[in-house]
Amino acid sequence: MKSKKIADLLDGFEYALIRGSLNVEISGIATHSEMVRKGDVFLALKGENTHGAKFITSAINRGAVAVFCEEVVEPAGEVTFVKVKNLKDNLLSLLMKFYGNPSEDLLVTGITGTNGKTTTAFLIHNINAQCGDKGVLISSVEVSIGGEKQSALLTTPDMADLFRIFSEGKEKGCKNVVMEVTSIGLEKRRCDWVNFDAGIFTNITRDHLDFHRTFEAYKNAKVRFFKELLQWSKKKRKVAILNRDDPLWKDFIPGEGVETFTFSLSDPSADVWAEKKSFSESGITAEIKTPDRTLKVKSRFIGEHNLSNILCAVTYGISMKLPVTSILKGIETMKLVPGRLEKVDVPVGSVFVDYAHTPDALLRVLKALKEITKGRLIVLFGCGGDRDRGKRPEMGKVACSFGDMVFVTSDNPRTEEPLKIIEDIMRGVEEAKRELKKDVICVVEPDRRKAIRMAVSSLREGDILLIAGKGHERYQILKDRMIPFVDAEEVKKAVEEMGASYA
Repeated sequence: MKSKKIADLLDGFEYALIRGSLNVEISGIATHSEMVRKGDVFLALKGENTHGAKFITSAINRGAVAVFCEEVVEPAGEVTFVKVKNLKDNLLSLLMKFYGNPSEDLLVTGITGTNGKTTTAFLIHNINAQCGDKGVLISSVEVSIGGEKQSALLTTPDMADLFRIFSEGKEKGCKNVVMEVTSIGLEKRRCDWVNFDAGIFTNITRDHLDFHRTFEAYKNAKVRFFKELLQWSKKKRKVAILNRDDPLWKDFIPGEGVETFTFSLSDPSADVWAEKKSFSESGITAEIKTPDRTLKVKSRFIGEHNLSNILCAVTYGISMKLPVTSILKGIETMKLVPGRLEKVDVPVGSVFVDYAHTPDALLRVLKALKEITKGRLIVLFGCGGDRDRGKRPEMGKVACSFGDMVFVTSDNPRTEEPLKIIEDIMRGVEEAKRELKKDVICVVEPDRRKAIRMAVSSLREGDILLIAGKGHERYQILKDRMIPFVDAEEVKKAVEEMGASYA
């Protein structure tokens, strides 16, 4: 990695040395103590809920050799401390001075939408790999830089983390970046500096209203990606790939200078669309129509919503003029994405774990599973605390509409009482029962571990159990504690505990 002396990095900024030497060499910039590496400077910035100054000792213990702050703080450890005026406002300038703009030398694809971002990102990353190019993947599941994987802290990392990821990718010889771009990341302008080559819109439904307050504000944050970030990119050729099946897709069409391609599950007016579709528990087969040929596609993915993700990835390949063989191989060799309809082996019936945590995502997944269920469709889910309360009854209604048996439990309650969250969910469950005149068995168990054991023990031949909401997550947030918790592992433990008594 490159390095700079503090004095050279701060040349042109207004600052005052609190302690130490300005001749110290730094090899990176971090704004989160968890992301600090040996040789970094840690920026102790004031956040929305806490101040970075609280984590200075942690950053030093992780290897920080310097600390920048906006106000004088009590020095800790034997490292350099510098007070930098308007540090937060000048963050982008500081990062640009250290890293330059690595996005200028990489082919960058940003994917935004409510659902499908992660699966689409993995598919496109795999297609690029089949072309023989090393690449960077930035997703909610993981960050991969030239094949070297690391955990994802945020779906769209903070600006300093993004600069480091792009810079490392460039230094390791990567040719492309595929990244998820969230509405919150867009609102907080984490990737405004990125020069995008392609922008992808998967779909849009209700989500993150606890942050955006209104659906219109949520939508506008995503529209801005196409109307501003992609539009203003310095790249010579820019491409927008839009889901024509979404009722609001036209709102995302960028202005002049950006080529637009569309995809659809069935609309022949789209540039890429599907026919002769077949869905089963073993995967998807379809004939995909493109402007100049028909592609026969096979995938291990399940359900119509994943066919939409596949169509999106094919459209990317077509728009980038990639070899057809690489596109097909990228789809066919793609293993299931962690926590996205991830199958867990059980002795009786079938169990799938999925990240679906919005009404629309749950609807799409249950619709896919309903088509392949021979017995009962059993649903286990909860809703996150300190998040949009309005989607809770909607998710309850969706679960009750598709499920023959529903287990309502906790997700990440955070600071809310689990039973209060469940009360909100149950309003939707009861409403669905009344409207559908459907006798659905509904079990309430706030303890997610116990609920999973109960659901697994209820399985009979031909049944499918969906455990929704947490997917790839490896923790559960209870009050101020984050405890280890993995849905797939809990299923396996339940089977082991039941042993010979398994139904």
